Amino acid sequence: MAVRISVNKINDQLLTCSICLERYKNPKILPCHHSFCENCLVGWMEQHGGLECPNCRKRYSVHMGSIQTLPPSIVTNSMIRLIEEQENQGGGTCHGCAEYSSANRCVNCAMDLCATCTRAHTKAPITRHHRIVAADHFKQSKGSADLSVAYCTTHDEKIIELYCETCQTSICHLCLRSEHKGHSVVDLQGVADELRNVFASNISQLNAQLIELENGKQNVEIQSKELAKQLMIQKKAIKTHSREIIEQLINVIKLEKRDHLQKITNDYDKLLQEINNEMHQYDTTGALLESTITFVDNLLQYGSDAQLMKESDEASKKMHTVMSLKTKWKDTDRTLPLFCPGVTTVRGKTTQSISAHMVIRLEDEKSPERYLISY
Repeated sequence: MAVRISVNKINDQLLTCSICLERYKNPKILPCHHSFCENCLVGWMEQHGGLECPNCRKRYSVHMGSIQTLPPSIVTNSMIRLIEEQENQGGGTCHGCAEYSSANRCVNCAMDLCATCTRAHTKAPITRHHRIVAADHFKQSKGSADLSVAYCTTHDEKIIELYCETCQTSICHLCLRSEHKGHSVVDLQGVADELRNVFASNISQLNAQLIELENGKQNVEIQSKELAKQLMIQKKAIKTHSREIIEQLINVIKLEKRDHLQKITNDYDKLLQEINNEMHQYDTTGALLESTITFVDNLLQYGSDAQLMKESDEASKKMHTVMSLKTKWKDTDRTLPLFCPGVTTVRGKTTQSISAHMVIRLEDEKSPERYLISY
């Protein structure tokens, strides 16, 4: 029984250089049978002053200029060529001839087509106006929106091609003869084109909001770094000041230092929490904007007229929701209170003190004389 191994697994386990962690580029094989990119080996020798196998640590007497003379890894090169050939193939088998690989996708018919069938598709009178996109582009767009053919909800086997203006819904030709008989019915393409223009305009606004959001996020990041810088500077000022009077007021100063550091740290934590909350809000809003933009953009580029109309309500709700979100950065003052040492008097000696709002009375053990430490 044949066993299939995924291309990704082969690429990760057999074709990845352990130095650069990317697919081998001009792989060279060492005597220990370990392979590495040629440029990676050159850089490794420059960094370690000689050639040592990065995997097994065996050292070899190889000069810098002789790396090119190492034998190439023939098996590895062959596997890379096979993988690259497979990666360059189209998205699947042509639905038209069922013989060649598909190169394009008809959005209206939901068919994969080879180059020959694509030419025939665009020349046939019934399909000449269909939208054709490259298969690789269509493959990348799938997942953000359901871009398959839109079938009538009443007649499952019929494709939606008309729009009932009376009922404001997309229908097929059989619906025209039954529940929508006598209604104002128009071609779906015209209505879809008008909706495309509206959605395209909304996409422009959403992109502008996304840019505005990114600018706000950058400003908050700068503010966060500046806040951390202020914390370091003021911590240093507090510690320097405490050392100047530690011999006289060691217990008091240590207590004061702890209290002030705690207070300034609490202030910092509070401001940082505000910033983190704002950053989280920006990330959440940004993710919602990006997903909405991707959803609507893919619907516009790769969705058929019928699919566009089918998804229009959901797309409109998403866009109206995200367009109402706050994205403009509001400049908020987030700075730590400036540390300003007061003046302390001990037995007539004046020094700087940590606080400017306390008075402590101390008594000398050898003398009944009392003195003030005011700060």
